[in-house]
Amino acid sequence: MSGPAPTALEVAEFRSLVVGREPPEVVHRLADITERLAAGHALGDEDHSLVGRIRQEYGHELAELVDPEG
Repeated sequence: MSGPAPTALEVAEFRSLVVGREPPEVVHRLADITERLAAGHALGDEDHSLVGRIRQEYGHELAELVDPEG
C-alpha cells in the first residue's frame, strides 16, 4: 500500500462509506481493522492490501465528503 499508514478514523470512515456497496465480509473486516488500529496493533499485508484497494476506489468520495469545497 502506498501512502501513509491507515488510521482507525480513516478506516472507520471508509467502512461507513462502503456499507451496501461492498460485500458484508469487507464491511466486517474493515470494522475489525478499525478496532485493531485503535488498539495500537499492526496490520498484516492482507489488511493493508484491502485498505489500499478501498482508498483507490473510494478515496475521492471520502475526500469530497470531508471537504466539499476542496
